[in-house]
Amino acid sequence: AAMSATEIRTILALVDFAGETDKMEAFATSVALRYGAKLCFLHVEPPEPDFVGYGPGPPTVRSRIAGEWREEHARIQEMAGRARAAGTDVLGLQVQGVKVDAIVHEAVRLKADLVVATYHRHGLLYRVAFGDTLRKLAERLPCPILLVTEGPAEAPSE
Repeated sequence: AAMSATEIRTILALVDFAGETDKMEAFATSVALRYGAKLCFLHVEPPEPDFVGYGPGPPTVRSRIAGEWREEHARIQEMAGRARAAGTDVLGLQVQGVKVDAIVHEAVRLKADLVVATYHRHGLLYRVAFGDTLRKLAERLPCPILLVTEGPAEAPSE
């Protein structure tokens, strides 16, 4: 069913820094501007790995992870800054956790009316090894997902 402008109040845009992130950023910003919706760019960092015998991880690994976390946080804030400069009410958010669980939690917490994500084309081996995040999200999210595709626009073959 088509959504009316009054139903799109909050848009959650999922950022993974892979593929067409710039395309997704521009699209999510334009949709937020068109509907006067609040926009939240969300990046989910995986849980910090535990290493046997080292508790939460050796200091060198923790330092590297912390550095990556700071760089990605800065990139999220830059995205939010560009959307803000375009006139959007925007939030840049970075959380740590299991990807699907964290996205669903934030969508519910923010009362998202629409989730925008980049669709990555992966083969069967990848999906078997890492699961199908979008399928899992579609089963659990309380709102629709709009996909921005990499490369030529074509429907997923699933």
